[in-house]
Amino acid sequence: MQPTDALFARKMFKAARDMKLVNAHSQVKAMGDHLAKIERVDKLLERILDASVPSVIAAYEERGRRLESEKMVLKERMTKEARPASSFENALRTAIDFLSSPWNLWFS
Repeated sequence: MQPTDALFARKMFKAARDMKLVNAHSQVKAMGDHLAKIERVDKLLERILDASVPSVIAAYEERGRRLESEKMVLKERMTKEARPASSFENALRTAIDFLSSPWNLWFS
């Protein structure tokens, strides 16, 4: 007895998708670690802003603005990375349709 091509393709695509999800989760964890580091620096900057030298204050404010911008970008990327672009069934159906008749899909 041999598995059908569709069953084999389903298992292959499931394994590839699972690997992609694991990779996405590890990227989100790395971004979360980076975000925590930025937040620690942000707290430090808040304490340092009590300084009285104008040039020091300006430098810290600029750095703070850049870190805040980076935090927003990381938070947005983390939410995007955590979600798959489409459901497994949707992606599998598209792949199976293409593999069964690539000319029709390409032509349309």
